[in-house]
Amino acid sequence: MRSFKRDVELYKIGKKTSTLRVFLDINIWMVLIYRFSNYFYNKNLFFISKIFWLFNRIIFSIDIDPGASLGPGLKLVHPIGIVIGRDVFSEGDLFIYQNVTIGGSDNKIRYYNGRKIEQPYFHNNVKVYSSSVVIGPIVVGNNSVIAANSTIFKDISANTMAYSVNMVKSIKEIEK
Repeated sequence: MRSFKRDVELYKIGKKTSTLRVFLDINIWMVLIYRFSNYFYNKNLFFISKIFWLFNRIIFSIDIDPGASLGPGLKLVHPIGIVIGRDVFSEGDLFIYQNVTIGGSDNKIRYYNGRKIEQPYFHNNVKVYSSSVVIGPIVVGNNSVIAANSTIFKDISANTMAYSVNMVKSIKEIEK
């Protein structure tokens, strides 16, 4: 539940609200349902995990695979139409907007920090904006931003904004 505690903290950032009021935000419920689904998946209780997954899919129109390893700090912003694959991994805060697809690419495999990855690996404090597609065994660095309507299939280094089809610039270049 450490992960969910951080999720709640993210929903409070920028708002002068209590933890109780955060639970009036329907988006936190989608995250909570994913956390339950992932918990049961990791306990090899696949049938129960699929029930929670199905609930999110039917009621909220999001598809987060129970096997996705989304670390503490998941915030879904306007989350209709989000699809996240089974092998997606995030280390920390991850902000995802509507109609985002994150997943694999033609069974490609690579190794990163001794870990086998088949789908995107997100470091901390990454934002993925609306209608973006992030596919393949890629690594997205700390404090990176994936702009709206982008298709990303190559690594993104830390402190970078990626936009269009892999047109990548550092945030410092953009601020000039």
